[in-house]
Amino acid sequence: MFGHKENNLQGLNVQSFALDRTLNITTLKEQFSPNLEFDPETYFKDSFGIWVDKETYPVCDITIATSSYVASYLRTLPLHHSQKEILSPTSNEKTFFTFHISPTPDFIGELGRWGNEVEIIEQK
Repeated sequence: MFGHKENNLQGLNVQSFALDRTLNITTLKEQFSPNLEFDPETYFKDSFGIWVDKETYPVCDITIATSSYVASYLRTLPLHHSQKEILSPTSNEKTFFTFHISPTPDFIGELGRWGNEVEIIEQK
């Protein structure tokens, strides 16, 4: 769930709330209207999941090399809409993918879960 959080110390206009971690809910009679200027598709475009912090993790291009096993997985279940498979004239053993993404710890962690089957080649 997303909403506007008043007096947010981080200065964010949008705050995410994990409903699965909610311990208590108080129902109010006050009604809230959605902010029609907020476009979630644009807001999360360069993010992996819901972590948005482009100041700390600026959007960049990342190239990874993968084993054929991981490549098959990524072809079936892309990690991000910007994911593209690229051909490499220098390697028949590895498959290369690029991403245009904010490299937040959750994205880097997702790559890391594959161990030595994934290698970050370039980040620019």
